Amino acid sequence: MILSTVAPRIYLDDEVNEIERGTKKLLYVFGTINYEDAFGASRYARICQVVLWLANGGQMTRNYSNYNQSN
Repeated sequence: MILSTVAPRIYLDDEVNEIERGTKKLLYVFGTINYEDAFGASRYARICQVVLWLANGGQMTRNYSNYNQSN
């Protein structure tokens, strides 16, 4: 799965550091995926994930299940 988004504004360096440390702020990626299944039925999936920065400089995402939903 590839998640991408555009931030609504440019963040200050201090804000970016807070987001990367996860101490005061977190970065969430969310949205709705609309699709047609193999039987022709319209479906949707709402996703919400939090982006976490790792000590080695990498990133990972974790599902934020309170806002995940599908039909």
